[in-house]
Amino acid sequence: MWLQHLPIKKVLYLQFNGDNSMTYHVPVLLKETLEMLHLEPNKTYLDVTFGGGGHTRAILESNPTIKVIALDWDKEVIERGEDLQNEFPNRLTLIWGSFAHLYKLLKKHKVTQVDGILADFGTSQHQIHTKDGLSFSNDTPLDMRMSQAHHRVTAYQIVNFATPEELRKIFWTYGEEKNTKEIVQAIVQERKKKKIKKTAML
Repeated sequence: MWLQHLPIKKVLYLQFNGDNSMTYHVPVLLKETLEMLHLEPNKTYLDVTFGGGGHTRAILESNPTIKVIALDWDKEVIERGEDLQNEFPNRLTLIWGSFAHLYKLLKKHKVTQVDGILADFGTSQHQIHTKDGLSFSNDTPLDMRMSQAHHRVTAYQIVNFATPEELRKIFWTYGEEKNTKEIVQAIVQERKKKKIKKTAML
């Protein structure tokens, strides 16, 4: 694993959902998170799920000598994070990319050591409600890309052009949907009449 290649004192995994919004972000279990990281002066910490920046801000505010390297695969999130970067000059490094490629990204940016890692795993409610196609609550285009800059294929293309067998495999493998056969039949029948373009049509 890539963790074996870095001298890291502590790794903190948060396996719950958080609201990743730069405007209304309230990081979950913030006090507990900071306590578990055991923040120390003149150290560098890595936030691999930057999102709304709430955890990163709290780490930076804890001590004026602490630095943070923040990572996110959503390019829009990184761009919004520049305001936080300006607020804490020379203390926050923003990296655009997925934590799945963390070792390569850190190597590319010549990062050889960090003193703690924060990973807030879970789907962002902010993204669910603002990204096209991720919620049935809003009738939006079938996009479903968490990072449009990283992925070209949209849900619209898959729903309308994938074979029935491919659709069944997707619904069963990733959704564990028991009624896969019936759902796929309904989609195939509907797309013969007209293309399925928005969430409400599903």
